[in-house]
Amino acid sequence: LKVIGSGGNINKISKIIGEKNVELDDIEKLYEKLKDLTIEERIKKYKFRKDRADVIVPAAKIYIDLLKKLDENKIYVPKIGLADGIIRELYEANIA
Repeated sequence: LKVIGSGGNINKISKIIGEKNVELDDIEKLYEKLKDLTIEERIKKYKFRKDRADVIVPAAKIYIDLLKKLDENKIYVPKIGLADGIIRELYEANIA
């Protein structure tokens, strides 16, 4: 089983950690750093937009719980979004 993450929260987590393969331990460490900060502190320290600052902690917890439930250690985070990937695949299958 391989876990692939797509979307704003996992992309931001990946960017902060600095890896495309985001390991469970790294998400847990980031979660511990973020959970006690206020939204304003998250915005200031991590340059989050307000709408990201309020959801990043519960999102990180979901990723942690998901990886543990799946008995996986990492999430692969491609730099291409889901919609872009689907369009690329359709293009390659029908045009290229």
